[in-house]
Amino acid sequence: MNVLVYGSGAREHIIAKKISQSKFLSRLFLANPNEGFKDLGEMVKFCDFYDLAKKCNEYKIDLAIIGPEEPLSNGIVDILNSYGISTIGANKHFSTLESSKIFAKKFMKKYNIPTSHFEIINSKEDIDTKFVEFIKKYNQTKIVLKADGLCKGKGVFICDDVEVAKEKLKTLLNGEFGEASKKVLVEQYQEGDEISLISLFDGKTLLPFLYSQDYKRLYENNLGPNTGGMGAYCPVIVEDKYKNQIDEYLKKLQEALISEKADFIGFIYSGLILTYNGIKVLEYNMRLGDPETQALLTSLKTDFLKILIYAKNKNLDKIKLKWNDKKSYCLVVSSKGYPQQPIIGDEILNLKELKQKYKNVDVYFANVKKKEDKLLSNGGRVLSLCSFNKNDIYKFVNELIFKNKYYRKDLFKVEA
Repeated sequence: MNVLVYGSGAREHIIAKKISQSKFLSRLFLANPNEGFKDLGEMVKFCDFYDLAKKCNEYKIDLAIIGPEEPLSNGIVDILNSYGISTIGANKHFSTLESSKIFAKKFMKKYNIPTSHFEIINSKEDIDTKFVEFIKKYNQTKIVLKADGLCKGKGVFICDDVEVAKEKLKTLLNGEFGEASKKVLVEQYQEGDEISLISLFDGKTLLPFLYSQDYKRLYENNLGPNTGGMGAYCPVIVEDKYKNQIDEYLKKLQEALISEKADFIGFIYSGLILTYNGIKVLEYNMRLGDPETQALLTSLKTDFLKILIYAKNKNLDKIKLKWNDKKSYCLVVSSKGYPQQPIIGDEILNLKELKQKYKNVDVYFANVKKKEDKLLSNGGRVLSLCSFNKNDIYKFVNELIFKNKYYRKDLFKVEA
């Protein structure tokens, strides 16, 4: 089987690595990889999605896997499918469950999926009417604000004060994130442990992976701004009462997708919070999460490409996933200044030596480039370090020579 992996992050790196190890693979092609893992497969150069679709036919691609959210929301799957390319990823319509928080909330409400109460703010005039009424109705002391569109994990704000929330609403509506924040979702704040639940959908069956947890806040003790994720681990231990609720939720979600005539094959990420009133769905991502994927695929024992083939053939009800019985961990190494203005261009000096020293730590490249024989940082999140041994991950990163490296030093100490 010829397979194409689209995307440039650590998530796509581990996807490509897992697929490269499959007995079902004939040739592996990579679209938009970063320079850290481009040698895992054959590079496909293209101008736009239509050109990529033509190249897929030229190279006889049997299956394409789309990693990032932006190409999904821009309709890459629709175009590849129109050229006869089987693709793992949500089509443009169902990608809206991620690209519009408001669309997702309306979907949840329609199918009675447990979620927080919410209000939609379309204009500054709504702040003194709909927003104020919402605060009074639900007696909110903490207010959650979410930009409607895609903001790369940075469009969610928790405000402890009504006046602060009002000012933040004005900033968002003024276009802090461009068109993505021209509409804002105001949501009831929830207390509880958050978990990530990633499932694969084949059009009729929703197959859940292990419960995982990521750490979105930049600083220790879960303080600071939201990021794309500073680390993750799996599995998360969940009480039976919540497991039963999650099972019921998955049935509802599967039925809802079938009712909506969802005609895609792809991953759905459910961000869940375990409250004293039961589980609530916080958000959807229509893809594999990053960095949860790194932890999950580290733990996965079943051939990953085999799973995707079953999905392609709409046979997910016939496969059982096998996992390592140990916890797997992923630590993100970022550049100082992330997420706002990361410092880039630092040389990563002793990676080769550390990989020899800590053979049980796998390194996946998120944002790197090569200049002559030097490996340089090239974005906010630079590396993902994965292992079943969290202590060795921290030994590895402590010894890593990389001038402006930044990572959280408190991860995995308290595990749900």
